[in-house]
Amino acid sequence: MSDFLPAVVQAFQSLLDKGLLKVETSVYDREAFGNGAVVLSGRNLRIRMIRDRGQVFAEAASCSLARDWFPLQMVLRAVGVTFPVPEGLLTSDEAAKLVEQCFSELDNGLANHRVTQTRAKLAEMERVSTREASQP
Repeated sequence: MSDFLPAVVQAFQSLLDKGLLKVETSVYDREAFGNGAVVLSGRNLRIRMIRDRGQVFAEAASCSLARDWFPLQMVLRAVGVTFPVPEGLLTSDEAAKLVEQCFSELDNGLANHRVTQTRAKLAEMERVSTREASQP
């Protein structure tokens, strides 16, 4: 039995209790280093927490583009969050805190009427990142 699902649920408990998010799916593979994933869904957004070889990744997607996942920090910038967002890996608790602090921005930015605009910002951010990475 994995401790990952209970840790994610505990981290996001406040949003779960308010009915803003619910656990959509949870997978665990003991054979593959204990890797697992938990998907939380709300009205407009989905949050995916992934544990891969002990490292935790946080991603976000719109419910209308459910397979179009991006790093949580990148989505936060794309939806207009202006305060400094930590880069790199996040614990479940850190990701939950960011989602709770910025829930309205995420929910609005990933809603059907805004997701195309948010997706365009994400695509531009990826282009800039790729360009910067390819420069010597």
